[in-house]
Amino acid sequence: MSFKRILCVFLTSLMVLSALTLNTFAAEKSTDEQEKAHITYQGGSYEACVGDTVIYTVELYAQELFENIQATLYFDYEGLEFRDVSAYYPSMPNLEGTSCVLNTEYADGVIKFNASLIRGIDFREEKVLLNLGFKVKEAGSWDIRLQMEFMTVLGNTGNYFFKNEPQITEGIGFDYSITPADLENPPTPQAQICVDDVTYRANVGDVLVYTVKLSARELFENIQGSVYFDSDVLEITDISELFPVMPNLQDSNAVFNPVYEDGVSRFNASNIQGIDFSQEQILLNLGFCVKKAGYSKIETKFEFMTILGGEDHYFFKGEAVQTKGINIAELLAPYHIPEILGDADGNGKLNVKDATTLQKYIASIITLTEKALSLADVNGDGKVNVRDATTIQKVLVGLIPADKVGQIVG
Repeated sequence: MSFKRILCVFLTSLMVLSALTLNTFAAEKSTDEQEKAHITYQGGSYEACVGDTVIYTVELYAQELFENIQATLYFDYEGLEFRDVSAYYPSMPNLEGTSCVLNTEYADGVIKFNASLIRGIDFREEKVLLNLGFKVKEAGSWDIRLQMEFMTVLGNTGNYFFKNEPQITEGIGFDYSITPADLENPPTPQAQICVDDVTYRANVGDVLVYTVKLSARELFENIQGSVYFDSDVLEITDISELFPVMPNLQDSNAVFNPVYEDGVSRFNASNIQGIDFSQEQILLNLGFCVKKAGYSKIETKFEFMTILGGEDHYFFKGEAVQTKGINIAELLAPYHIPEILGDADGNGKLNVKDATTLQKYIASIITLTEKALSLADVNGDGKVNVRDATTIQKVLVGLIPADKVGQIVG
C-alpha cells in the first residue's frame, strides 16, 4: 500500500473518531441538561436532578398570638410530585398541638392546610410552619408557591394579620427555602408528644415517664379517670419497679387497667375513710415507649371524684363541671434508671438478684457490660470477684454498714 493511501485511511479514521467523540460529548451534555430541573419559589430558586427529593420549608414569625391560619400551596405537578417524608421531616412540626389539617390530595398540584387553637398559636420567635417533600419527575422549570388566605389575631375575629394575600399587614414575616432531602442518612425519627399544651420531642425507642400530680382541698372517697394517647405512636411500658403506678393510693383499693381500650388506660380508687391529697402528691405514673415517629397527645380525663361523706358532693362529675378546690398538673420526662453502686443487673435497685448476678459472672455463666462491672465493684479494688458478691449480701442482711453500697452514684 502506498504512503498516500495509508495517509488517506489514517485521516479518514481520525475524522470518524473525532465525529464519534463529538457526538458522544454532545449526547452526554444533552443528557445532563435533560436531567436538571429548575425550581422557583418565593424569594429564590433551586436546581435539582431528576429523581431527587427536595424539602420545601416555610418559616413564620408573628408578633402576636393568632388563633387560626389557612393557606394553599400550588406546585407544577407536571414536573414535581408530592412525597411524604413526614417521618423524617414533620410536615407541621410547630402546629401539632393544634387542630391542624394537611390535605395533600385536594387537587392536582394543590395542597391545602389549616390550623386553629382557641388559646392561641405562638410564633413570636421564628419557627418552621411547613415542611413538604417533592420528588423531581421531569427536567424543566417548575414553580412552588404558597398563597396565604387568612390568619386571625387571637381574641378578635375581625382583626387579621391578613385576609387574602393582597392584604398582608405588618407584624408577620415569612422565609422560604428548598433544601435536598437526605433520605439515605435521614435524621433520627422523632415523635412529638403534647402534654398539658407543652410539646416534647423523643426518639423512636425512647421510654418516657408521664406523671399526674393532684392536690385537693378536702378528703375524697373515690376517684376515676382515663388516660388517652395515640396507640400508633406510643405504647404503655412497665416502669413500676422505679415509678409505682399509683404510689399514694396503695391503701385505697386502687385498680389500673393499662389496656382498657385501644389508646385508653383507666384507673380508679376508693377508700371510705378518705383519700388525702391536701398536699400535692403524685396520683399516677405511667411509662410510654415511642413506637414510631408521629404525633400523640397524652391527656388524663377524670370521670368523677366524690368528696368524703357526700354522695352528691363532687369535686367534679364529668369534665364539664370541674369545680374549685383541686389542682391537676401533668408532666413528661425521660425515663432514666439511676446508677446504684452494687446494682449488677441494672434494674435500679440493690437486692439479692445483684449478688446472684455476680456469682453467675464469676462462674463464667454470663457476661456483664463495662457499666455493670463498674457498679459491681463495691469494694473499689478494681476487680469484680466473690468479695463484692459477699459484701452485697452482708449489706442486704444488715451485717455491715452500707456505706455507699446501694446509693446513687450516677
